[in-house]
Amino acid sequence: MGGDMGRLRRSAPVNRSRDRPDRFDAGSVGTASIPTVDYTSTARRPGWDELPAPVREAIVGRIGSVLGAVGAGSGVTPAFAATLTTASRERVFVKAADLSTEFGQSIAREAAVLLLLPPALPVPRLRWHTTVAGYAVACFDVIDGRMPGQPWTRADLALALDAIAVLADALGKPSAELVAVSDEGSFSAHCAAYVDTWRRVRDGCQPMPDAPHVAVHLSELVELETFLPQATAGATGLIHFDLRPDNILMAGGEAVVLDWNWIRPGPAWVDTVMLLVSAVGQHDCDALLRAHPTTADVPADHIDAVLAGLGGAALEASDRPPVPTSPFLRVHQRRCGLLVIDWLAHRRGWAGR
Repeated sequence: MGGDMGRLRRSAPVNRSRDRPDRFDAGSVGTASIPTVDYTSTARRPGWDELPAPVREAIVGRIGSVLGAVGAGSGVTPAFAATLTTASRERVFVKAADLSTEFGQSIAREAAVLLLLPPALPVPRLRWHTTVAGYAVACFDVIDGRMPGQPWTRADLALALDAIAVLADALGKPSAELVAVSDEGSFSAHCAAYVDTWRRVRDGCQPMPDAPHVAVHLSELVELETFLPQATAGATGLIHFDLRPDNILMAGGEAVVLDWNWIRPGPAWVDTVMLLVSAVGQHDCDALLRAHPTTADVPADHIDAVLAGLGGAALEASDRPPVPTSPFLRVHQRRCGLLVIDWLAHRRGWAGR
């Protein structure tokens, strides 16, 4: 689904009735064997005292003396990320990382993106950013909120889906400046260049992932994966491209979307599908797709193509060697891959074959 993503048809809102249970059976999707991850405690980050002295001095020069630092427990990168309390009892949230690493480059890109996003969106407010001693540093307002999704309540998921609709509408016609600082290449081009797990499995270049259904339905997965670049081509809007519960905070009656370093051109409905992966087995994700303005009119095979690509990429990545600075990354990737395959199997009727 390409073309103009700026004006989206709004369909019936998600039912937020408080007299219904927050969780309900997702049908035949089975998640018993899928590993669990406490996303509030996945990070292994340096402390305030471990930052280089010139970096700490530069931060103190902007905010004043630091009396305390509470590190962010979520995330899968080793970048510094902490709420700092100053001598004046003000709190700010600061990220910092070496610019020679992908983590420092991500902080610099996110700062550039936030400065160019349209106003009044549910995103963090950047106070300032700088480069010092080879480090990228960004300072934000503190968001007093909580992470959703463990499990998703109906109310939280509805607010997160509302946020996606707002972002899709605002980013449907992005400025040239915002497009210029987004990550290189569209979602479609990224998939064409990098998403080929099932084809390499078929050709004997990649081991068969340890997951239900995939061996029996390999040819179908190959077909969907091959269709993926075409299914997502032509979009002129921008997408977040990393929507999951630990990139969201529930605060002030809305879902605030964090970590904008992966923004790139792509169809808005991809963000919706990516977020709903985390709700598989907790909510009726297909009903939510039918009700959401970004996905209501998207052909089923387009959504299945995204799921096939995401599932293959996640399962392949989960089999790579552990990352010492991110010990939960591989189990996170395996969890995501298995959730995607479960959802795809449910959508395509594989479980009954």
